[in-house]
Amino acid sequence: MKKAFLLLVLGLFGITLFAQNQFEVSFKDLPKDVQKYVTKNYAGFNIDKAIQQDSKKGKVDYYDVYVSKGTDKSILTFDKKDNFVKATPVAAAPAAVAAPATVAPPVVVPPIPVDTTKKK
Repeated sequence: MKKAFLLLVLGLFGITLFAQNQFEVSFKDLPKDVQKYVTKNYAGFNIDKAIQQDSKKGKVDYYDVYVSKGTDKSILTFDKKDNFVKATPVAAAPAAVAAPATVAPPVVVPPIPVDTTKKK
């Protein structure tokens, strides 16, 4: 029983030690330089969400800002000093495959009757 408890405690400690410190933030809570870059270079785009990634020490590692305009979607990445790093296009989800207009019913072949009453 003690071994199971010890394993449980060590497992939980490992999970918290390597946990991702990523969370969604409001666009208004992003640094002013990030906000200015996005509003200047992506005018007319919708801001879908913003993600902040913190280091294990609790300091900002980077920000991702998700923007879209129609089918054009991108993730804008900014470093911990609020500098623009890259824009990553997000591929659109594949279109659903349409079913055929008419589907033929399955063909059912009736069994052939076998006369088992006759003896040879």
